[in-house]
Amino acid sequence: MNNLEGFILAAIREHTGQQNAITAADLAAKASTFEERPVDGREVRLVVHSLRLLSQPLCSGPAGFFWPASLSDVLNCANFEFRSEARSMLQVARIMRRSGKALFGGQFGMFQ
Repeated sequence: MNNLEGFILAAIREHTGQQNAITAADLAAKASTFEERPVDGREVRLVVHSLRLLSQPLCSGPAGFFWPASLSDVLNCANFEFRSEARSMLQVARIMRRSGKALFGGQFGMFQ
């Protein structure tokens, strides 16, 4: 874990429960001060993604990022946030395949 990851993890852990969430913009502002360089919301989201892959149960919702107050928080985030995003990505993939088939005559290779 690098310094920015450690800083963002600690900052989010100070915000337990969805009602105490911190926005990506606020995290970016704090991280910019810590890093002494500009950090934007996109970089914050990449770091949060990296931390989640390291088994940190960082939750997110409409109000921002937060440390879970219960198993329910973790499950709600996993079920609602990520499943709807996955469904949307699958829909886009289907549309792209259909439009590609229409554009290039319907020949699919082995990676349909």
